[in-house]
Amino acid sequence: MLATLFLVGAALFGACLVRRVLGRLLDGAETVMCGAVAGWALSTVFVYALARRQGQLTHTLMLWATAAAWLAAAVIILLQPAAEMIFSTTLRQESLSASSFSRPRAPMRRARARSE
Repeated sequence: MLATLFLVGAALFGACLVRRVLGRLLDGAETVMCGAVAGWALSTVFVYALARRQGQLTHTLMLWATAAAWLAAAVIILLQPAAEMIFSTTLRQESLSASSFSRPRAPMRRARARSE
């Protein structure tokens, strides 16, 4: 149970961190996927460093690391302005529709094979 809470908390922390840093560049699914990996990696490195310093990995250390991941995610969520959370997706969609991605591509010509 503690491992599941740790992984979910770490993924939430990573998603919040990625949304805070790269929110205007990534959409929702990209934020969640990249955030989960980033959160797992950062949290695991943090726990490894603490366990290495103490000389052992204990249940208490994992409990504190789980609480720290959830607390860090909560702090990031509370520090993000509510208006930014609501309008960031709308602003991103407007900027993409006006960008060069919306231009149609020119058709490619097929090379004719010459048989001689």
